[in-house]
Amino acid sequence: MDDFVSKALIYLETHEDFCDNWSDMYKNRIYTPIDDEEKKWMRSRLAEMSQRISIAYDPIINAVYIIPPEWNDITIGVETESEYIFYQWTTSA
Repeated sequence: MDDFVSKALIYLETHEDFCDNWSDMYKNRIYTPIDDEEKKWMRSRLAEMSQRISIAYDPIINAVYIIPPEWNDITIGVETESEYIFYQWTTSA
């Protein structure tokens, strides 16, 4: 998971649409398991996004917070049978 997250952060830093210092923001990664309620919330967000674009993923094996969640910023690492997913939800509301 850590190798995948490191590569995801490099991608975000080098992509022209993303300009933040992602590696610095995520330097204190924790990888703590998320609880069942948070998994339900995450799945509901993915289901909502699937109404606009098709999001296909295998059954989830493991899901962890990458950094401690805040009310407006949640970053989760998801491990499925065949891939890892870097899931970030944030709002400015």
